[in-house]
Amino acid sequence: MKILFFTSTGEIDLSADRAALRHLAELLTRGSGSMAAEIAPDTVVGQTVLTDVRVDTVDGQSVLVAAVPESRSLSIAGARGALKLLADNILALAESNDGGHLHIDFYPDHAYLAEGSAPLVVNSPHGGMPAHGMAVRNSVSLGVFLAVAAHPRVRFTAVELAGRGITADAAGNRWAREVAKPSLDGLSLADKLIERGELEDRLVDLWRTIENVEADPATFETQLAEIVTALEKWPSAPERTLHSVASPTYNPRSRG
Repeated sequence: MKILFFTSTGEIDLSADRAALRHLAELLTRGSGSMAAEIAPDTVVGQTVLTDVRVDTVDGQSVLVAAVPESRSLSIAGARGALKLLADNILALAESNDGGHLHIDFYPDHAYLAEGSAPLVVNSPHGGMPAHGMAVRNSVSLGVFLAVAAHPRVRFTAVELAGRGITADAAGNRWAREVAKPSLDGLSLADKLIERGELEDRLVDLWRTIENVEADPATFETQLAEIVTALEKWPSAPERTLHSVASPTYNPRSRG
């Protein structure tokens, strides 16, 4: 594992192989612990090499990622549930056969990041980079679906819905990249992305109700099913919004 802190931008770049990313995900899930990173001299002006990662649980806090140059440490702290969402995202990257990179940046109403959290890029070089240079940015939907599937309070119906959601999320990302971006006009593409963002907001809001002991599992499943179904239908567009090149519509539930 190698960790660089860019002092001019505040960005942190973490590169690790599959085993190291799995270990980091384990620490985040546990909510405590540390692991060493590569020790090397600062060879580029404006870059500081960080030599370890430290994970701490802070009840009631979203995840705060921070570089601590004085101790050359990367600090990741937050409540257990928020840390678990981050862990699920990192584990998904680790298990990808294509490698790739995950951009973890704060934005308002983020599912698990706290305001002031430093931008973090996690790189997984195994297997090369994904086709078309795709970067996974803030895989919030993926993280929420993985967390739902693993949560001890949900029923198996919700686990099945989470599985459908993971498939729909992946299909939607591919459709946006391979079909919508080259084929839709700018306004239509913006409308589709706003629609997708609204579905993600609904998913995050629903996830936040899961810790309520009085929450009705049936209501949770009904609302989750509505969101998943909408995500499955999202990769589509009226013919009039497409350019002259016909493009297929992705249906994550179709069988070939």
